[in-house]
Amino acid sequence: MVAKGFAQKPGVDYTETYAPVARMESTRVLLHIGASLDWEIHQMDVKTAFLHGDLEEEVYMEQPEGMKERGKEDWVCYMRKTLYGLMQAARAWNIRLHRAMLEIGYVRISADHCIYMCNTTSGSSIVAIHVDDMAVAASNKAEMARLKEQLGKFFGLVDLGELKWLLGVAVTRNRRARTISLSQAAYIESIAKHLHLEDAHPVTTPLDPHVVLSKDHGPKDEEGKLRMKKIPYLTAIGSIMYAATATCPDVSYAVQHLSQFNSNPGYSHWTVAQRVI
Repeated sequence: MVAKGFAQKPGVDYTETYAPVARMESTRVLLHIGASLDWEIHQMDVKTAFLHGDLEEEVYMEQPEGMKERGKEDWVCYMRKTLYGLMQAARAWNIRLHRAMLEIGYVRISADHCIYMCNTTSGSSIVAIHVDDMAVAASNKAEMARLKEQLGKFFGLVDLGELKWLLGVAVTRNRRARTISLSQAAYIESIAKHLHLEDAHPVTTPLDPHVVLSKDHGPKDEEGKLRMKKIPYLTAIGSIMYAATATCPDVSYAVQHLSQFNSNPGYSHWTVAQRVI
C-alpha cells in the first residue's frame, strides 16, 4: 500500500484520535490528593512524543521536497515509526506509553485510562497524562526521582519541576496550609482580548434572568446569516466551555444553554455570549 503519509488498517476506527488525555476532573483529584497529603507535585514533558510510536501497518511516504535522493526521485520511504500528522500517530503513542508505564510497575485505573498509580517500597505515586504532558503526585522525593529515572529510560523527558502551569491553568500551592488553587485568569483575559471585549464592563451573573433565548432569534434570511458568519460565536462558546470545564463551573449552565443555538445563532445569542465572557 502506497500512501501520502498514512494508511488505514481494516477493522480499526480512526475517527478517534486515541491521544491519551486525562479528564480535568481526574487531574483536579490528583492535585487535591497531592496537596492534602503534602506530596511532591511535579510536571514532565516527553520530547517528540509522536515519533516513538510503532506502526502496525505497512505505510510508505513520499520523499520530502528538497530531500529526494538523486536518481531515485520516484522511490518512496518505508516507515517504521510514526510521524507528526500521521493518522495513526496519536494512537501509536498511546500504546507505546501504556506499555512503558506497565513495564515500570504502574497500573492504569479503570475510571480514567490516562491515570496511572504505583506503590513501591520507596512510596506511592499517581500520574495524569495529557498527550505528552504529565502531572505527577508522589509521596516523597525518592519516589518522584524513581519515576523520572525509569521513565527516562524509554523517552527523552523535560523535567519542569514543581507544577506551576498546566494546560492553560495556573497552579498556586500553599504547602504549609496544604491547599492548591487553580486559575485561568490569563486564559480568560486572552479570550476577552481576542473577541475585543477587554474594555467591557463586568457583570455579576453570567446570564440575565430577564432575557429568554430561543431558536426563533436566529437569522431567517440570507443577509442575517451572512452577518452572523462574520461573528465568532462558535469560537466564543468553545473558549468558554474549556474555562467552565477547568475552573469556572459557575458558567456551565450558561455555556450549555448557549450551545443549543450553535447551528443558527442570532445577534441576541451573541450578546448573551459576550455577557458570559
